Amino acid sequence: MDNALNLQVSNEFSSYRIKKIISMMNGQNDEIFISKACTIVDYISASRFIKKEYIRSGIKGEGDRGFICNKMLVNNGSSLFIAQRCGNIIGTISIIADTDLGIPCRELFKDDVDAVISEHDKAYEIGTLSTTCLYKDNSIVFTMYFHAFIHCILSKNIDVIFIQVQEKHVKFYINNLFFKRASKTKSHPQYNNLNAVLLAIDVKGFKHMLATNGCFFFGIGRILHALNMRKKVNQALTDSASLTSDSLSNDDKSVYRFLCEID
Repeated sequence: MDNALNLQVSNEFSSYRIKKIISMMNGQNDEIFISKACTIVDYISASRFIKKEYIRSGIKGEGDRGFICNKMLVNNGSSLFIAQRCGNIIGTISIIADTDLGIPCRELFKDDVDAVISEHDKAYEIGTLSTTCLYKDNSIVFTMYFHAFIHCILSKNIDVIFIQVQEKHVKFYINNLFFKRASKTKSHPQYNNLNAVLLAIDVKGFKHMLATNGCFFFGIGRILHALNMRKKVNQALTDSASLTSDSLSNDDKSVYRFLCEID
């Protein structure tokens, strides 16, 4: 593990960030339902939403064809989460497992990823984060991010979490979402050549920091309570533990990977 990613966070700073997250969420009055995609229809619907929002935000061009989602999204151990309000998709986020197919960030940041993780580290990537333009603040981003983040640190034995972000958003992720910078800025050929940066969280270091500060369960509990996610996360963990196979069948995974390759 790269020592540069080890978290050195004071009680005061950790408390400040938790309070800030809670404060930002207090204005979220809409009932948002977040669920794991379970069918090929879920994946296709989410892909259409992601493409529309990526084009709207300038991440992809109007002339881009085909699906946005990487075929790695259906890696064994990966999960796609869909946020809905009144039956309409308003956001997506995924956690992608580093299997033989790899994770998306290795395509542009392979050397940076290899510099962070050791041979036996288990890495995941948070991806396909998209939100509808109907939400002008960061509340839905926090809701989805922490749904994925809490799922990662409580239900999966993960050492490192990566995320690729636009350079202009780096400060937001570092100041509010516990990430550390793991690369220099690079032009991303898959996303309109936007300036992109790889960020990472040392999950073991994060858990150790909270434990040594005496606030692991207290801090996480406050976040879950503030986001009205405690019951949902507990249910998600129960469901996850009871599942003996992935949500999609191998045939559905093959269909989805095929669709991802269509231009």
